[in-house]
Amino acid sequence: MSRHTLSNGQCKRFHAEGFLRLPGFLSKAELSPLCERLEADPGMFCRVGALGWIGWTEPANDLAGCLTRFEPIVDGAESLVGEQCYHWHSKIVNKPPGGEQTLAWHQDFGSWYKDGCLRPKLVTCVIALTPAASASGCMRLLRGSHRLGRLDRLPDGIEEYSYFRLNPQRLEAILRRFPVEEMQMTPGDAFFFHANTLHSSDANTTDRPRTLLEMTYNAMSNGPVFEGQEIHAPRVLHRKSKGSLLEGDYDTVIDRTRLIDINDPADPGLQIFRRRFDPGLC
Repeated sequence: MSRHTLSNGQCKRFHAEGFLRLPGFLSKAELSPLCERLEADPGMFCRVGALGWIGWTEPANDLAGCLTRFEPIVDGAESLVGEQCYHWHSKIVNKPPGGEQTLAWHQDFGSWYKDGCLRPKLVTCVIALTPAASASGCMRLLRGSHRLGRLDRLPDGIEEYSYFRLNPQRLEAILRRFPVEEMQMTPGDAFFFHANTLHSSDANTTDRPRTLLEMTYNAMSNGPVFEGQEIHAPRVLHRKSKGSLLEGDYDTVIDRTRLIDINDPADPGLQIFRRRFDPGLC
């Protein structure tokens, strides 16, 4: 059995806990070209507050795009979602050292529901490109919180970013009932998590950046029903085989996939992160 094949037991664990850890999912050799490029060219990152951010929706044949289409990742997503999936969007998030940037507890499906997805049949694969520890602001998940379903977010004004505040009294009760799991990782470690799993992160108080690759997949039957979501429309994924990354079967590292310019209001991909207004509960 391949190290990338998800067993029935792993799928059951995911559905029980809302996430699945996969230590050593990718090797240093598979990831090092991307890690080296990002370190050598920090100007690739758009600035989102204190964070560095790179995002895309249409993967090409560079390493970044091939990772998005990598067979073990796509197969894993489909095993957990339970049907054929397509690429929703991907991002690389860099949390710089010595900052105070935190991420409040939230569900991703809160945003994707507003994009027009009817069901939470989306899953995200997170891969560590640098070490992620408590002190560097690793992601934290609430084990089992996906069973709460979609949580309403307070309609308290303009939703400039994807995250909208949860009712604090509700959140306090949730935090008493669901245990926190710190997703400490070394480069190449991965985990999948459910679209309704509550997650957050603390500040990076170390002297090194914390960088994560996050790739999200949606069920083909769950494409958004709202207009203006062409970037998220279902498209068949052309997968890259398990050996392709080690064999260097890609063009350049991150120069073919079109990256979203988050500072350009005309960029059609802008909506994967920043919304101009929130119409309330849809």
